[in-house]
Amino acid sequence: MNKVSILLPAFCLLLSFSGMAQTKTGLSGKVIDPSQRQPVSFAAVSLFLQGDSILLDGMVTDEEGKFAFESMEYGVYTIKVEFLGFDPLEMTNIELDKDVPFLELGALQLQTGVALLSEATVVAERELQQFGLDKKVFNVQKNLGLAGANALEAMENIPSVTVDIDGNISLRGSANVRVLIDGKPSGLVGFDRRAILTQIPASTIDRIEVMTTPSAKYDPEGTAGIINIITKPGGRKGINLQGQLNAGTRNKYNGSVQLSYRTDLFQLSTQYSGDYRERYSRNIQDRTNFFADTTYSLYRKGNGKEIDENQTVRLGLEFYLPGQQTLTANGTFRWQGEKEVEDFYFEFSDDKALLTNYSYRDALGVERGNTGELELGYRKLFDTEDQNLTLSLRYSGGGQTRRDTLSEDYYDLTDLFLAESGQLSASDQQNQFLQLQGDYVQPIGEDHRLEAGFRGSWQEMGNDFQVQNFDPLSNVYLPNSTLTNDFLYDEKIAAAYGIVGGKWALGDYEVGLRAEQTYTTSNLLSTGDVFENDYFSLFPSGSISWKKNDHQAFQLSLSRRINRPQSRALNPFSEYTDTLNIRMGNPFLLPEYIYATELNYQFSSEKFTFQPALYYRYTQDVIQRYRYVQENGVQISTWTNLNNAYTTGIEFVATYRPVSWWNVNGNFNVYRTELDGSNIDADLTNAGYLFSGSLFSTWTIGKNWTIQSNGFYRSRGVTVQGNYSPMYSMDVAIRRSVLRGKGSLTLRVSDIFDTRRFEFEATDPTFESYNYWKRESRIAFLNFTYSLRQEKRDRDGGREGGDQGGGMMDF
Repeated sequence: MNKVSILLPAFCLLLSFSGMAQTKTGLSGKVIDPSQRQPVSFAAVSLFLQGDSILLDGMVTDEEGKFAFESMEYGVYTIKVEFLGFDPLEMTNIELDKDVPFLELGALQLQTGVALLSEATVVAERELQQFGLDKKVFNVQKNLGLAGANALEAMENIPSVTVDIDGNISLRGSANVRVLIDGKPSGLVGFDRRAILTQIPASTIDRIEVMTTPSAKYDPEGTAGIINIITKPGGRKGINLQGQLNAGTRNKYNGSVQLSYRTDLFQLSTQYSGDYRERYSRNIQDRTNFFADTTYSLYRKGNGKEIDENQTVRLGLEFYLPGQQTLTANGTFRWQGEKEVEDFYFEFSDDKALLTNYSYRDALGVERGNTGELELGYRKLFDTEDQNLTLSLRYSGGGQTRRDTLSEDYYDLTDLFLAESGQLSASDQQNQFLQLQGDYVQPIGEDHRLEAGFRGSWQEMGNDFQVQNFDPLSNVYLPNSTLTNDFLYDEKIAAAYGIVGGKWALGDYEVGLRAEQTYTTSNLLSTGDVFENDYFSLFPSGSISWKKNDHQAFQLSLSRRINRPQSRALNPFSEYTDTLNIRMGNPFLLPEYIYATELNYQFSSEKFTFQPALYYRYTQDVIQRYRYVQENGVQISTWTNLNNAYTTGIEFVATYRPVSWWNVNGNFNVYRTELDGSNIDADLTNAGYLFSGSLFSTWTIGKNWTIQSNGFYRSRGVTVQGNYSPMYSMDVAIRRSVLRGKGSLTLRVSDIFDTRRFEFEATDPTFESYNYWKRESRIAFLNFTYSLRQEKRDRDGGREGGDQGGGMMDF
């Protein structure tokens, strides 16, 4: 099936609903926060007949804070806008008639809450999941199961997202996903994504956005799309303080505190978080090796304990200048330590499956590191609505050191000691990242806009890797020049983009093009080998949507994206914690390109939201892990480029609130993948179906109790060399509001039935293997959260700034 045949039905389906143009009736507006000079996304907008309390219609604002009710009858209406942390805004006497069938309300300004504590109520709470045609939003603070969790664990709770044993994130079955923090790539994430994400407490995250076909504005990195982590914004005027403590079973502790002070002229914020956790694991590998003159088997069983500790400090300063200008300066500093203790038992068998000898191995790995990031930002708003300019300069850098010690003793079947071996390895890594970026939006008339921007980045990663082997004759460790190397990776990218978008007769449209020039150099300093790969790429994107009425809408989107191999995948000397199972990179890896098409439909009503999405991806030069066994019996796990891959799937996402105290969110995704690796081996192809689903259910009991459950299932899937087994789990949590709503206690249990594990089978002409890996996943956490907010009063006892202030203190 070619790409044209995939696209034509989608276009025909969209156009079949076009119909005849009719007189447009309704009203629209934009909700903004005047103190932040920014739109308010996902505010609740309710529509009523004047003098009637019965809800006629409702919706949430989009990313730009906009809303629109259409196909309304003539009459007099009232709208109410609500968002957590702001006073409800009500507009009355909105009249539509034949002379004014459609009314533009303009900018609606929300004000921060000013009610005294005894009068304050929580309104317009966001749902756990919210959906737009161009993105899906998952509100982390509404997920009780993330109390005490980190950002990587939060990913595990997002529909269509999976996290494997190495912390690799996959979206709709593809591991090539781009992770942004506050809409921008971070050099810290590029250094070691797993390590950095585990250091970000979920309590500091406001929401996570998933974009599977992002526009040309965004970095095209990540063939499956973009996962954007949005951290909590600064507080309202005055002093804002929030702290939390978490304690988990088997020595897991973490906590964080956030403090901000804000006036009309500036905002100062700081955040500290610390985490200590011990986590246990066990693993099994059963492998048979095939060679021309012999066959033998290896059975391995291991147990491990991982101790992680880290601290993060974040400082931020924001100045509000005249002329609708804002200057920002942010700094983030992280310290990280890790200790891994593992013991292994090995059995070696001959071609008749008879045991010949066995061994015991001990492994100890100690890692230390620190990273820092500084960012300067500028934002200018103009008198013309939606016209704005943003500039940012970001630098990050840091280093990590790792020391591994391996020792192994061999015995025969009579338990007679045969030999011993040992290895010491030392890895010193350094990373630097510099980025300059600018974005500009220019409205064209009332219904169209032009966007343009640029981005330049430079990244350098180095890894000095030293290995010593134990010599039993001299009883000392001697350098191993074969495994020792010094690797340096340099990457420079220059990019520019342009987008034209706006409204057409039946909906919205957007067309964009991004151009990038990339220069990469992989340098093996010890051997003098240099691998350069420079390339120019164009990344077109486009989307067109049609809003049938206030409840139904369609969108068709297309994009081209890229996945550049990371330094870990390029470095040929990587990891030696197991001398019989070695992981290494491939300096000859090429980037992979993807062509993606997606057709979305959305239906929404007061109680029910339903969004199916049909998607198709074609990938060239697929980057995938590849395993083979050398003649000495050592299995090498590396990365390679396959010819191509095809993925076709459909995803269903829905929310349902049958009653005010019960909310259900569900997701189901099924797709077929075809992998072609015939460029590596004529028989290296595979295909198969995979489906996954999750179900969240939240019950609110009275004013103080909330209960939540989350079930997840992923079916059997395929890789180019085999398949992995189904995986499923269930989390539960209960929250109690305490101290008159100023604090909360949350008890959560992850993987309550202890079923979460990773199993996969792999085959090759040189081996067959079964692999099992189980990390401690059934964990109970107790969380306590405490908030304080104090807004200043003027000398007369009133609130400074009029409606901008407040007289509330939450302890």
